[in-house]
Amino acid sequence: MNTVKIKLDWIDGLKAFAIIGILLNHAVESFDLMPWFSNPSEYWPSFQERMAIIFPHDGPLYLRIIQFLGWLGDMGPGVFIFVSGITLTLSALNKSLSNPAFYKSRALRIYPLYIAVHLITIFVAVLYFKWKISLFWTPFSLLGLRFTNSLFWFINPSWWFIWLVIQLYFVFPFLLDFLKKRGVALFLSVTLIITLLSRSAGVLGFTFSADMDKWMTGLFGGTRLFEFSFGMYIGFLIQNKNPRLESILNDRIKLPLISLLLYITGFIASWTYFGSVFSIILITVGISGIFYSIYEFVIRRFPLIDKPLLWVGTNSFSAFLIHQSFMKYYSSVLNGYSKVVVIALIAIVSFFAGYLIEKLINRFLPYFLSLYTIITDFFKLKIGFLISILLLVGTSVLSFLMLFGISENSRITLVIFLFHLLYIIFYRFLVKPDLKKSYYRFYDLTLLILVCILFFRGNWLLFYGVLVIFSYLLLLLLIKLNHWYAVVITFVLMILTIGVAELYLKRNQPLEYNSWGELPALQTDDETIYSLIPNKLTHLKYNNYDYFVKTNSNGFTSSEIDLINKKPHEIRILILGDAFSMPEGMNYGYSYPALLEKKLRTHFPEKNVNVINAGVTGYGPNEEYAQANKFLGKINPDIVINQLFINEFEEINLTREERLKDIGLIKSDSVKKSLRVKFQEKGRMQFSIQIPFYLRTLAGRNEQYNYNKSLLYFYEKGSSLYHDSVIVKMNNYFYKMKELCYKNNSELVVLGVPGQIEVSDSEFISYFPKSININDTTVFDLCLPLRIQEELCSQNHIPYLNLREILINNPEQSLYFEKSWHWNEKGHEVIADYLFNFLLEKVREVSKK
Repeated sequence: MNTVKIKLDWIDGLKAFAIIGILLNHAVESFDLMPWFSNPSEYWPSFQERMAIIFPHDGPLYLRIIQFLGWLGDMGPGVFIFVSGITLTLSALNKSLSNPAFYKSRALRIYPLYIAVHLITIFVAVLYFKWKISLFWTPFSLLGLRFTNSLFWFINPSWWFIWLVIQLYFVFPFLLDFLKKRGVALFLSVTLIITLLSRSAGVLGFTFSADMDKWMTGLFGGTRLFEFSFGMYIGFLIQNKNPRLESILNDRIKLPLISLLLYITGFIASWTYFGSVFSIILITVGISGIFYSIYEFVIRRFPLIDKPLLWVGTNSFSAFLIHQSFMKYYSSVLNGYSKVVVIALIAIVSFFAGYLIEKLINRFLPYFLSLYTIITDFFKLKIGFLISILLLVGTSVLSFLMLFGISENSRITLVIFLFHLLYIIFYRFLVKPDLKKSYYRFYDLTLLILVCILFFRGNWLLFYGVLVIFSYLLLLLLIKLNHWYAVVITFVLMILTIGVAELYLKRNQPLEYNSWGELPALQTDDETIYSLIPNKLTHLKYNNYDYFVKTNSNGFTSSEIDLINKKPHEIRILILGDAFSMPEGMNYGYSYPALLEKKLRTHFPEKNVNVINAGVTGYGPNEEYAQANKFLGKINPDIVINQLFINEFEEINLTREERLKDIGLIKSDSVKKSLRVKFQEKGRMQFSIQIPFYLRTLAGRNEQYNYNKSLLYFYEKGSSLYHDSVIVKMNNYFYKMKELCYKNNSELVVLGVPGQIEVSDSEFISYFPKSININDTTVFDLCLPLRIQEELCSQNHIPYLNLREILINNPEQSLYFEKSWHWNEKGHEVIADYLFNFLLEKVREVSKK
């Protein structure tokens, strides 16, 4: 035992180098200098830009080198993961512990110090830093449960590591048992596959987390599993005194060269999305070998350096917990030389402060042990089983309430579901019930369902009750099987059933999710942000729609014409607009542009009247002006009809990136984004997304959904949507559009489209917010959006056609689709008739010119 201990002095050496790298990294980041490599993110710049900034450009060379080394220090946590695998394995093999005893020892190693530092940091942050800290998230953070994007970097970003090690410690006993029973080869293969699949899920976007960098860092422990399992493998070899390992560890040439090669390969791989799937593994193993070589072959020779370095490694955990929140604060209030000095002092003081806090904690540890004993003894009583049943029923009922739209408090829901998960883990693995009793297999199945929901698909919380009932019925059919066979087979059957149902629904009743239903017909456009793909017939089937979009060579849904060569006596009417004009939800022949053209040609047979429809779903002022600027000179229209909807006051604020991301059209060299677009073009075959939404449509939406769907927020008096800055933007839009039309000898007419809630009775609107009094004039003004548009058009001397009264007074209702915003066939007929009558005189005037 002593021999092993002497040989493992290098463990503290590795931890010392890792913490120094981490501290340097956080110090550099305090100056807003952050690397992009090794941190795959949705917001990475293009590959060319990434390569251009791989090494810092500004400042003296020595500062740029320090900055670059600080960037490389971001890879330090991997060394701690690797080392944890080694030390835990050696400890477990030397002194076998039951699972509850192991979890208890790990909890006592982490929590007392972590909670103490956590409370001290909050105290200082609130009273001295004046930070506003969420009371809701603080209890989760105190327990180290940083399982959401909001929690992951909460208060002190470094604390994400606690959540990662909690996950790894939880699976360690099972991993060790697997290693001993199944052998090294299978153990490494399985953990490597899990890691690569988990990281691939992050890159491809098949996770609950919208932030790729958090997922890949350790939001889900599977993304860092192999670094841990490889450490376990090394610990296993050390314990068994493997001669090949001892030979490599003692080779002063081969070990540094292999380690450097692995590290460089991993570093280069981290430059791309695909490479980031496996790069962190190579980096962690490589840099650990480099640190080992430096310590064993160099530092050991110098006791004056060796002993302080080992002390730094021994106290690395406490320093890691303390330093970053203080660096964050002082980096925001200091500048220049004083900032450098203070940041350096914080790094140094963190070690001594951590050492003292840890010594103090150890004195009070017996009190924590007695409290732990009281809690576990309580849960060993029958009341513990009763609590688990109540939680199961409660969470299932809550999920049904969410499904039917009765409850929508996501925070409370998350707390209850998480408490349910923690309780099962505590009762199942610390109290350790008798697995010979068949009903305990329901614990394990419930645990698997909860973990999958919370980690991979947050929207499946509302589907939890359905999953529980379905899976429990399956489990009852397999009641005679062995405990784990029954649990695993049931879980696999449940996943397969969901998969088949998902594929069936996507093919037969697809819904929009994370992208627009029209995505297969759309493309990015350098001039107009996005546009319809030219010369394409696209079958669009989603929500309650099933129709075809056919485009000509210019990407218009109207017939093909020669834009450049305008014929004698030809009258051209150009329509700019959104989904109402494209049209969305029906074939073009039933749309108001097509019907208008037919009516005008019949009335003016001697004239060649062409209605050119440039309407594109989702277009707002930014896209419509860009489209007018692109085509007016080519088309040379006599009349331009600019169709607008009530949501233009929101649309005008969208950036190009926001619009493309919303559609699902953002293009980059991201594997995630490019593959996601391909999946969406083939029907958006992203697993496990549609069933909850489909069930939700069957169960009924809640009032918040109905409020948003009916666009009532556009009618709120005093809404920020109509802030002066927005009104100025809209006024500028009308002014520029009129000027553009004037330069091209075209007459501009604006067509204002009301929302369905303004026009139709509640019986014709499936999403009508019945609990809200829309006629309450103290809150709502149903004329507000179109009235402002009309006033702005009046100021710019632009004819404005407000369709509200035309639609309301039409004797036949309804004119909109029941389940969506847009006009149905009858609605388009009404608008075509109205525009025909309005344009008769204008067409006559044009024909006289």
